[in-house]
Amino acid sequence: MLVLSAKITILSKKTWVFGKITSCEIERDIEKITATCKLTLPKNTRWKGETSIPVRRGDKIKVELGFDGMLETVFEGYIKTISAKIPVEITCEDNMFLLKQTAAKKKTYSEGNLKTILTDQVQGKVKLQVYGKHNIGKFTEFYVSIQRKYINNKLKIMLRYLYSNNPQNKAVCFSRW
Repeated sequence: MLVLSAKITILSKKTWVFGKITSCEIERDIEKITATCKLTLPKNTRWKGETSIPVRRGDKIKVELGFDGMLETVFEGYIKTISAKIPVEITCEDNMFLLKQTAAKKKTYSEGNLKTILTDQVQGKVKLQVYGKHNIGKFTEFYVSIQRKYINNKLKIMLRYLYSNNPQNKAVCFSRW
């Protein structure tokens, strides 16, 4: 008979590792930008040497699940919310959490490429890789939005960029998967 196994690792001021959970819900939806994970810890969870819950919003979390001790990483991300009630519920988001914490910059370029513009937006907080050449040419205003979607279990990123390069300020919008 197979026995469910779990290992939850939270990197805070200390590293917290739990071998038991009450429930785990992981949601990956092509309509949403962010994958989420909701964990419920057992009622008898103790935080050794701490009087209150020592983990905070933004702490890194790794969820491993499996059978008979054969664990597989099913979610990695950051803590978004922690309930104050017992049992403790922790809501997490994947690496898009970091991008959401970064305010979008309005910046004007005389010319540039997509990698330069996205690098300016994420400010080094998110590992960024742009495939192919995406020269934008000369433009005055530039806005980028990023959308995520799974197609055939492969992550695809849609980049929508809007720019204006004419005296009448008529905007041109491009989308690319």
